[in-house]
Amino acid sequence: MISTASSSFVLSTTTSQTQSISLANHKTRVIKRKSRSLVWNYFSKLTDDNALCTLCQATITRTGTTTSSFIYHLSSKHPEEHNLMKKKLRLTKKSEFTSLPLDNERSQYLTRLAAEFLIYNLLPMSLVDCPKLQTIFTEIEPSYGLPCRKYMMKTVLEKMYNDTRTQVANELKNTNGVCLTMDGWSSQTGQAYLTVTAHFITKDYVLKSVVLVTIEFEGNHTSERCNAFLEELCIEWLIFHLITCLVSDNCSAMKKTGVMFGRGWFGCGDHLINLCVQDALKLCEVSEALTSIRKVVSHVKNSHLAREHFHQQQFHLKEKSFQKHLNQAKLSTGISWDLLTQIKCILKPFETATRELSSESQPTMSKVLSVVTALFNSLKPGPKDSSLEQKVKNTIRSRMERRVENVYKEELVLLCTVLDPKFKNFLFATLTFYDKRPTTKTLIDKMGAFTSKQEAYNLLKQQYDLVNPYNTQSTVTTQPCRITSDSNDHKETDLFDFMVDGGHSNQAQSQSRAMNEFEIYSKEEQIPKSLSSLEWWKSKQTKYPVLSELARKYLSIQSSSAPSERIFSTAGLITSDRRSRLTPDNADTIIFLNKNMNCYKMETILGGRAPTQQLFHKQSGAGGAWEIHGPQPAIFKCVDQGLFHGDVLDIGSGVEDNAQYIATHSNSNVICIDMVPLALQVTKAHLANVSESNRQFALVNILEPTDSSSRLYNHLFDVILDSNLFHCFSDEHRLVYMERLKQLVKPNGLYIQLVFSEKETCTDRPKRIRQADIEQLFSQQNGWYIESMEDVFYDTTANIIDGQGRVYLTLVGRI
Repeated sequence: MISTASSSFVLSTTTSQTQSISLANHKTRVIKRKSRSLVWNYFSKLTDDNALCTLCQATITRTGTTTSSFIYHLSSKHPEEHNLMKKKLRLTKKSEFTSLPLDNERSQYLTRLAAEFLIYNLLPMSLVDCPKLQTIFTEIEPSYGLPCRKYMMKTVLEKMYNDTRTQVANELKNTNGVCLTMDGWSSQTGQAYLTVTAHFITKDYVLKSVVLVTIEFEGNHTSERCNAFLEELCIEWLIFHLITCLVSDNCSAMKKTGVMFGRGWFGCGDHLINLCVQDALKLCEVSEALTSIRKVVSHVKNSHLAREHFHQQQFHLKEKSFQKHLNQAKLSTGISWDLLTQIKCILKPFETATRELSSESQPTMSKVLSVVTALFNSLKPGPKDSSLEQKVKNTIRSRMERRVENVYKEELVLLCTVLDPKFKNFLFATLTFYDKRPTTKTLIDKMGAFTSKQEAYNLLKQQYDLVNPYNTQSTVTTQPCRITSDSNDHKETDLFDFMVDGGHSNQAQSQSRAMNEFEIYSKEEQIPKSLSSLEWWKSKQTKYPVLSELARKYLSIQSSSAPSERIFSTAGLITSDRRSRLTPDNADTIIFLNKNMNCYKMETILGGRAPTQQLFHKQSGAGGAWEIHGPQPAIFKCVDQGLFHGDVLDIGSGVEDNAQYIATHSNSNVICIDMVPLALQVTKAHLANVSESNRQFALVNILEPTDSSSRLYNHLFDVILDSNLFHCFSDEHRLVYMERLKQLVKPNGLYIQLVFSEKETCTDRPKRIRQADIEQLFSQQNGWYIESMEDVFYDTTANIIDGQGRVYLTLVGRI
């Protein structure tokens, strides 16, 4: 490893005099040199090019006026003295730090990181005033100071909110259907809130969920007020014409709101399931058993001895021993574990159904009919059912009959089901499957399950004709449907396998005729449950241009208001007693960012900008900060390891600080290219009286279109050196540059890269490159492989801390 401080002291020179550099056709440029470097405490000057190490009496040669070779010697041979010198320099430099202004790019980046950290973890903004947090950021960037809480809330969070809101609004404009979920809740401080979430499918067929607003809603939550609020919100976001459905709980006010809203309404499926189950839990025998269990749970929670005993017996599965402990505590003379086990088995499918319907990552409305049918099937009488089991099942079944009696006739439910390739064939409503399930068959037949498929396809045909009134025909050959039914008996534990793969399907006869895409789709096979419905539609866009857009529009509809209900738990962490002074507007901002921030790329600047070509033309060859009149410390190591061999290309060579050392200390032919004429002009002037057979120079802009007749691009190189050029390109130019590299380096050749890393803290530095970005750009998929990557330092003449820049030294092989 190259010492991390091997270039720490190039800030200083051997003298405090000023040096004048006069160039042809250029004005005299005066560079003020800094005070004597601390490295001279360990060296005595012999000549202009040599110095004697006072520690080991070794004579060290240097190139030009740089002290890099002295520092390299000190770090490799005398590490303790080197570390001591680093500490002394940091102490002398600490007083030179100036506070970064808040509008500085580096400050903005660090402030954004702090804000994202607080928002992601739902921490109070007042933490920015914590001295310990300020100490952490001071260690990261000594010249940076965390802004106050007021600045974070009024400036930083407001900008983040506006940026994220703009991105959400742009995506909503590009979709063709939006589903809203809405629910109300009360904070721990007694404030009433309403939360609205939006769900839509992007053009890439990705289902997205975003929070639109969390607002304090004072007064009565009447349907008129809720409707007015929703209409105003949709107008504000410009999505009123895109709304396909409103999903909320099943209270009368919300039902009326859905009717008044007039864009379609569906009552929360999870809420309906919960209401049916709660009715069964109120039965006398069940209620008594649950009361006993609640007492046990309360006792175990409130007594550390009971909790310890419980864990011991739980580990050894000694139920009787723990029951004895409960008897001693006078909590229970006997708990009916068998009764509780029976109830658990009955309710297990309802837990699964609740999870299925509350997902936000996949379409859920298309599952409703399958879930309802499966739940009815799980409630069928069993030959070994106890009287209590029969009573619980009958209670839940009767409540479900009343609460979901019209579910098989809901137009939105039918449309979503037929548009989901997992459920399009309505296998859950196949008559033959219920031959041995007469109770379930009679029940769902009365509700219209066996005619739901025909009604669904009729609705889809109506939607298709509205979008495609000319019914464009195409000639295809339909294939028989090969979805097979499970020959095994369906157990309750396999309940939701039945929803997708069970039942029988009438196979369509192979035939060839002219059909429109609606008819073609109706003959499609149903896909397995393991596949993604949205990925399937994405792959079928060309085949079904109209139906794929209908799928985007309707499959985003949620079957549950759980997305908005989930905000309750998030909001409970920020509207707590300890944060009772948080205003509703600030709560809305924090919740909005917490839920939406990760869905969209935040425009953060890592620090610095890509230098312009005008800057290079102005400073290259005229004392630019990167011109140290000697090789970089990392080059010493690369030469010592024998990495340079054969034909070497130094891209952006400048005044060939590195190339001269490589050419004289390795068995290689070096070609130097740069886009700045002055840099090569200065180099040639320096070498006018030197005979060099292994160095050549060329004026080349690596980003310009390649010329097949160019001598450079007709030559392949064994090694390419990039000494801090890569970070100078914009994202677009960086891709062009990488293509040029592929044209220039031999297969199995080596690309040596020095580039400013994200660990560089100086604000004067140009754009930094993250390690993850380097690994992604130079991946095997792109034709490269990274041999090694390490942190090193880069010498400059800029006025920066320790006179060094933090860079990555990366060795990249060409596949």
